[in-house]
Amino acid sequence: MKQAGFHKLVPVIDEVTDEYAEKWGFGLKIKEFIQRGLFIGAKSKEL
Repeated sequence: MKQAGFHKLVPVIDEVTDEYAEKWGFGLKIKEFIQRGLFIGAKSKEL
């Protein structure tokens, strides 16, 4: 991401939803092993 020009990267990590966990077929117990994440960053404007 840094090579693409992004900086000030901040990861946001959260639990998956119950619906998503159920789709894995292992019940809600799978939530102990999987998470969802998102990176938020800034990119400078090139003039």
